[in-house]
Amino acid sequence: MNSRVIYKYIRFIFIPLIPVYLLAFYLKKFFSTPVTFSIPVICVGNITTGGAGKTPAVIELAKLFKDMGLSPGIVSRGYRGSRSREGAIVTDGSAIFISPRESGDESYLIACSLTDVPVAICTDRVKAIRSLLDAFKVDIVLMDDGFQNNSVHRDINIIIIDAVNPFGNGLMLPAGDLREPRISLRRSDIIFINKWDLITNNELDVLTKKVKKITGDKNLFYSGYHIEDLLQVNNLNNKLSIEQIKNKNILIVSGIGNPEGFRKSILGLKPASMKHIVYPDHFNYSLREIKKIVIKAENYDFVITTEKDYMKIRDFHLTEKFYLLKISFRIKDVAIFEKCIDSYLKKIKNNKHV
Repeated sequence: MNSRVIYKYIRFIFIPLIPVYLLAFYLKKFFSTPVTFSIPVICVGNITTGGAGKTPAVIELAKLFKDMGLSPGIVSRGYRGSRSREGAIVTDGSAIFISPRESGDESYLIACSLTDVPVAICTDRVKAIRSLLDAFKVDIVLMDDGFQNNSVHRDINIIIIDAVNPFGNGLMLPAGDLREPRISLRRSDIIFINKWDLITNNELDVLTKKVKKITGDKNLFYSGYHIEDLLQVNNLNNKLSIEQIKNKNILIVSGIGNPEGFRKSILGLKPASMKHIVYPDHFNYSLREIKKIVIKAENYDFVITTEKDYMKIRDFHLTEKFYLLKISFRIKDVAIFEKCIDSYLKKIKNNKHV
């Protein structure tokens, strides 16, 4: 039984600690003085722990801003990266300077997914943004996560809600998955209900009504993942077609925040059978674990993992059965979203030059 499962069953004993967590959270917020920058800062965050889809959203938004003629830069905490505390430039937009273990898996994935977009990491987000502004000509900053970070003034707050697991068990940390109360959604400017296509129409309608009851007339959009490719881990030039998955026995492996969405995506490819090995989010694979997976893989036709996991397993010796699922973040009604974000940016530009 892994740590994720154990925590799921014992975390209710921490319910008495929720008021302590909330007191510390709001005291920190009260005594914080956010730093304002001369260019727009856009935060892509959520109110729960785990994988709502912030990183794929940041990648897609960076591409969208480039298409709008902007020069975005990206900052991230660099979670679990060995250089996150001191800070570092992950990429200048062409070369990548540090490893996944130094940068953290999500920051490295962003760096690999984009060109001409610099990426900086630091637990001190102010320091990270300043490092971007000092080294590069960027005119907009995207923060990967940071809705709960009060050190930086955000001009736009974009919140990602995972449709598959929107509010976890409904409880606050440390007993639940909520980083802050649902009412905090009112601080958002734009909300995405992500993975909307992985739940039923009735479930989506119920979730939409819940969100709108809290946020009122906030800009609400729907987003999901589009499967781009299934690429062989040992040779990314080798691709597996969707049709080749049908009626096959599949082993999937993930160490991400919300593995249920990944599981549903693979189920949608209609395999004959599927086994899911679930590791904790940001799991650092050891040679021992890889050997276990390779042995289990002997009983399956293919092994599929996520891009985030691929960043940490690609240097191991893996068989030809191993593939990564390459996805992209797709915004429903993207033209309306572009008009919405453009309107925000024009207002911000006018306010910063008053």
